[in-house]
Amino acid sequence: MTQSNNRVMVFGMDGATFDIMQPLLDAGRLPNLARLIAHGASGTLDSSVPELSPPAWTSFMTGVTPGAHGVNDFFGPVEAGSYETRFFNASYRRRPPLWSLLSARGRRSCVLNVPFTFPPDPINGVMVSGMDTPSLESAFVHPPEFRDELDRVTGGYRLERVERRLSRRAVGRYARSIEEITENRFRAAAHLLGRESWDLFVVVFEATDRAQHNFWKFRDPVHPEYNARDHARYGELVERAYEDLDRRLGELLALVPEDVTLCVMSDHGFGPLYKGVRLEHWLAREGYLRRAAAPRAPRPPALRERLGALLPGPARRLARALLGRRGGAALPPGLEAFAMAGTEVFPVGGYGNLVINLQGRQPQGVVPESEYEPLRARLIAALEELRDPDTGARLIEQVWRREEVYPHCLAQTPDIIIRWSPGYYCVGEQELGFLGIRPTPGALTTAHRWSGNHLPNGVLMLAGPDIVPGAGFDEAAIIDVAPTLMALLGEPVPSHMDGRVLTEALTPDFLARHPPRSADYDLDIGETRPFSEAESACINERLKDLGYL
Repeated sequence: MTQSNNRVMVFGMDGATFDIMQPLLDAGRLPNLARLIAHGASGTLDSSVPELSPPAWTSFMTGVTPGAHGVNDFFGPVEAGSYETRFFNASYRRRPPLWSLLSARGRRSCVLNVPFTFPPDPINGVMVSGMDTPSLESAFVHPPEFRDELDRVTGGYRLERVERRLSRRAVGRYARSIEEITENRFRAAAHLLGRESWDLFVVVFEATDRAQHNFWKFRDPVHPEYNARDHARYGELVERAYEDLDRRLGELLALVPEDVTLCVMSDHGFGPLYKGVRLEHWLAREGYLRRAAAPRAPRPPALRERLGALLPGPARRLARALLGRRGGAALPPGLEAFAMAGTEVFPVGGYGNLVINLQGRQPQGVVPESEYEPLRARLIAALEELRDPDTGARLIEQVWRREEVYPHCLAQTPDIIIRWSPGYYCVGEQELGFLGIRPTPGALTTAHRWSGNHLPNGVLMLAGPDIVPGAGFDEAAIIDVAPTLMALLGEPVPSHMDGRVLTEALTPDFLARHPPRSADYDLDIGETRPFSEAESACINERLKDLGYL
């Protein structure tokens, strides 16, 4: 069986959803996407669990669930039984990405701005890391000698920044910043398309995600922060982000041959965020979690921001990072606020998944092994019954035991996996302190950094000579993308992948010439490379800026 001559281009639209896209398609405002849908296959793409960018994009590139690849949040325990949390990066992946597998087969890839690809993989081709790049001083480009060229063609490659508390006056400025970052990424992508020979080309744009997180309230009349004046001025900012990416897609397609197979996808969908759930508060109130006697209060942002305003860019970033550290360590929000000797269950990461403080596994475990399953059952039942007292709506859509959602499960995977109901998301006590908000007595608050948040319903479109026009997908999931792309490239699908080939979208002729087949691949993924203290400080600041911490 020979390799296919196909080449595949992946155009990622972070957070894109048909809930926004379809009305724009119907109005003729997304002509390039409309053309792809008319001539190819399209449908909803189910995200990872949880539907966060780190696990979702890592599931896209590896074809396995977060339980197998290990990147299940922005940060978390890196070893089973550890209380130490670290920011995840690409080196914590426990399965190889698509482009590394292709490199081993002699295929060439260009990979640009895919989230959670730092440090870059030493692939056959070119790679520029995504949002987890610590700073412009870090080694985020492969090969390193491409860095000067990247700066030259982009006018200086940029990492995104956002004002943490997005005031009304800052909205327009941030919207322009999103457009400028899109232009910066587009220049890099266009240059690589003209410069490189490639079999796989992947570029991700984050404009749709950033716009929906921050601007959803301007377009949603039932959002608590909606008002008519802001709607008149900013109500189209989300739609403008979609239109801008549609235009960029058309410009990039003009640079590639017509026989290239195109994949347009998102890592998750989007919807409104109406209320934050104080999960730590609820766990403490119900007796599952005990707070430390004197937890360190979140550092007020005023001094940091006033000092930063007086300093030039590099010094400002360093000052903000240093002043934002807790106890001198540039680490993510940790577990020091909890008295572990009196805690049965604690949340990890930013999403709120739960770990049981198990005897013999955790250093200060208090739950006997015989109580592990009964405690999980009680917690799941209680979480499923959490309601919004104002509406009666469930706060949590679904709760799983980890083995129920992940067919393969690393030991450090949280014991209980949550999916928040649309309109709700966890908010940490540290975040409320950062926002300068005194928590109300209850478990719910309308205070949150964002007004829109992730939902599982992403998008997937395939178009090309081997794609059935007008086809749909039979419950496509993000773990299905990598095996499908491998099949389109005529390569054996790795036997370790959890996903499947989306054969319903492939023409009978292609399937006859290239029937999907599987093979075992080398799964050597190398050693983990934790962020340095300085890099962690940079990541800490950026994720706070973006609202993830």
